[in-house]
Amino acid sequence: MSVPSGASRVALLLVFACTVGLLVAVPSAQAQRFLDDDPITEDPDRLNMPVPVQRTASDYVRFLSNTFVETRGDAGPAVNVNTLQQVPNSSWYETRHHRTRMTLEALRRGAGETDGPATDSAWVVESVISVRPVARLRVRDSDGRSFELRLDSPEYPVLATAAGAVTNRAYHALGYNVPELGIVRFSPGRLVPATRNGVQQADIWEALENAPTVDGGVYRAAALRIPEPVVERIGPFRFHGTRPDDGNDIFPHERRRELRGLHVAAAWLNHTGIRATRTLDVAVRHGERTFVRHYLYNTFESLGSAQVGPKEPWMGREYLVEISPVLVRMGTLGLSGGDWVNTQYPDVPHVGRFGAANFDPEKWRPEHPNPAFAQRDSADTFWMAAQIAHITDREIRAMVQAAGYPESATVDYVTTILSRRRDSIAAAYLGFGGGLDAFRVSGERLVFEDLLHRYVERTAPRLRFVQWHRFSNETNRITDQIGRTSVAGTEIQLPSGHSPFYRARITTPSYGMTDVYLRRTGEATPSGHYEVVGIERTAAPDD
Repeated sequence: MSVPSGASRVALLLVFACTVGLLVAVPSAQAQRFLDDDPITEDPDRLNMPVPVQRTASDYVRFLSNTFVETRGDAGPAVNVNTLQQVPNSSWYETRHHRTRMTLEALRRGAGETDGPATDSAWVVESVISVRPVARLRVRDSDGRSFELRLDSPEYPVLATAAGAVTNRAYHALGYNVPELGIVRFSPGRLVPATRNGVQQADIWEALENAPTVDGGVYRAAALRIPEPVVERIGPFRFHGTRPDDGNDIFPHERRRELRGLHVAAAWLNHTGIRATRTLDVAVRHGERTFVRHYLYNTFESLGSAQVGPKEPWMGREYLVEISPVLVRMGTLGLSGGDWVNTQYPDVPHVGRFGAANFDPEKWRPEHPNPAFAQRDSADTFWMAAQIAHITDREIRAMVQAAGYPESATVDYVTTILSRRRDSIAAAYLGFGGGLDAFRVSGERLVFEDLLHRYVERTAPRLRFVQWHRFSNETNRITDQIGRTSVAGTEIQLPSGHSPFYRARITTPSYGMTDVYLRRTGEATPSGHYEVVGIERTAAPDD
């Protein structure tokens, strides 16, 4: 199968846009708003395609490009959302914990089908990827499975591997593709060289000499593995544009909600190292189809870890190069700095600089500017904040426990900080449009969740005002108003009648409004005669 021509790619774009109900201007003889299959839950971007060419991304080139050329990217709202403002499952993303609450064991395990290489025999070292700044080895176990072993830096055992394990599981729960990542311990005698690959025992010892031991001569590592059939690793993805040799990749990456909302998740986890070189595109095969899956691969520069040591105080508060703060400090001889200058962190083993004091998710910064992050809007941040707020303290603890921290006090501390940062994110973003979500019809009532009340205010529910209108789907126009009411709970009586479509406008003073579109079903269902087919949120006018 050849790479699609430009005309073919345009045709694919039109098909996808019509199918998913995305915010793309598609010429049409009619202004029909909702199609019969809306809202779509699966993006058909896993069609059989040729394997794209491999590419690399230099940290330095990408940093300069993102800083001075591509910071903004293509402007406009996210284009890969369905009519409920949700992200359909795709090669980039799959809704998990927010859709169906995962068990504590599933959260501990994360993406892993195993805990690491099989321990019934030696691990064959097929290559030494790096010795410094951290040791990385490629090994194969007795079952023929390939793993990357990533060890901590000599001066800071546990720090990076633990942070990577926690962040890896959080991203998995939030719906992103991540590798299996198990914390393993091994004696040096378990590693044997693959001499056919030119690996010598001396190469293994050189790598281990640059790694700390725990528990008297035993090494600790994070064992990473892509958990699906891999055809070829084809390098990192970018946070802007598309991959031109992948016919499935049609939406500009800075217009993808899962990449724009990733700013909120990265802020929660203090994943300052998030950038192109920490991602991985993999050509995978499922049945007769070969397509590209997009992974967040390196999660070790998160929490309080800068991978080779603790984070510097400015990390998470400023970009690696940020002109304005530098000029301010130069003009005041260094006496005026960011709000991070005087922040104190407790001395918690194996954590580094990670806290919740003065955490403002909107001011949080990764090390490198990011085109997708720069394009985020209130709809993107609300979408991700709702998912993060859904994760309970117990569930956060389960993910932290998977990191293998030696001290229970460290588990307590990291759990507490992530919980507090989660609450800050909820307060910052969940008010958009009134903070309403999870709409459904139950009998003759429209039912929803009040996220603002549940996660932020925790007081008596707010009074909201509701206007009912009929809606013409064929012309995409509101027609006559048929009712007004107010509610302080999470249920609204449906209007009487048999209109094919209704629109409910729910206004929350000071926060904005949410429009909910209802479509009459062909016949009565257990939940009623109507279904929710569309949602739109709008901020208060003075926001």
